[in-house]
Amino acid sequence: MTRTLSLLIILSLMYFFKGITAIQPLNPIMEATVVLGFLILAGYNMGELARIIKLPKITGYMLTGLIFSRNFLNLITPQTIQQLQLVDHLALSLIAFAAGRELKLSLIRERAKSIISITICTVLFCFFSDFLFVYLGSSHFPFLAGLPQKKILVAAILYGVLAMTKSPVTTIAIIEETDSKGPFTETILGAVLLKDVVVLVVFAFALSFTQGLLLGQNLIQAGFILPVIWKLFGSLAVGLCTGFIFSLYFRFVRREPVFFLMVAAFLCALVAQQLHLEVLLLAMASGFFIENFSSEGEYFLSTLKKGAAFIYIIFFTIAGASIDISAIRQVWLITLLLIAVRLVSTACGVYLGSRLVEDFQTIRRYGWLGFINQAGLALVIAKVIAGTFPEYGNEIMATALGLIFVTDYLGPPLFKFSLIKSGEAKNV
Repeated sequence: MTRTLSLLIILSLMYFFKGITAIQPLNPIMEATVVLGFLILAGYNMGELARIIKLPKITGYMLTGLIFSRNFLNLITPQTIQQLQLVDHLALSLIAFAAGRELKLSLIRERAKSIISITICTVLFCFFSDFLFVYLGSSHFPFLAGLPQKKILVAAILYGVLAMTKSPVTTIAIIEETDSKGPFTETILGAVLLKDVVVLVVFAFALSFTQGLLLGQNLIQAGFILPVIWKLFGSLAVGLCTGFIFSLYFRFVRREPVFFLMVAAFLCALVAQQLHLEVLLLAMASGFFIENFSSEGEYFLSTLKKGAAFIYIIFFTIAGASIDISAIRQVWLITLLLIAVRLVSTACGVYLGSRLVEDFQTIRRYGWLGFINQAGLALVIAKVIAGTFPEYGNEIMATALGLIFVTDYLGPPLFKFSLIKSGEAKNV
């Protein structure tokens, strides 16, 4: 009751604020800052309501963003979301720090066979299932029907690449929320993180190959490959360097660690933006270095946990507010069919990958529930596709948005359920 009342008060204040700004407009940055404050308050209360009904808190955070967006109450405009982009990247950096912190070398050694096997099998199953579904069923896609076979082949390849993407951010958030530890958790996290690296490499080759195919060229062009190689290996190299610098601060200074961590995350986001690197990989490599090559891992983790709730509220409320439901309505049937295909292919991939290395049965039974979310990298890839293939890129992006919308609300509860069934979730 208290949470509901708090939400109503926050909503009333936000409407009052929007009324004032309609009469006397504010500086866009100032307006975005005030809106962010309202979002954090509302997201916190909505997250607590979600927890009461046994849903993950991040589901509440995303619902907050969705309800406040132009899709419903229209209290957050696309322009405001654009102003909050740097704050969004800041939160993403902090979440990626946590991901790198979870990548212990001991974990990689112990669970390497299972992580690699599951990653390879799910990548192959997801790619080829979507590829065949789109290629063979292209006549039922309004924007593909009647196109030359070469263009349909390109679209099928792009859908296949999108099917491979997962959301490590959501995975980390649920693991942190449930305080899960054990071989099941470690395997899922390791495979999801490895998938991001694999997808970046595959997408580089797929983008070059498909563009070359449409232009009648036979070979993969270095002009398309080199920027992605830089994004991949440059992000890892710069991340390891920044991790070394940050570890020196945690070791020798240790003053205002939470504030320093915010500054460090800001620097990672800024460096990634200026050097055209992948902020998730860069910050993840920083956290990985601190955990495995310095003595400050535990201190670093305790500092991260102090601001975890604040970080997740920012990231997931903005993510919820960024979804455009009007674009999704146009391709809703295709989206639902693709979701069904991906759920089946993911379950088959995880089962086979686990079976090949004779991993324990819990992975085979529940592991696939940890690979449903598709936010983050999927959205980035969809945006690149939309800009590169104007003939049907916008339709592919709309489908991707639909997939992200459904899986971001379906995935967290299912993954939380799998962690509970594995017996590794301590905080349910």
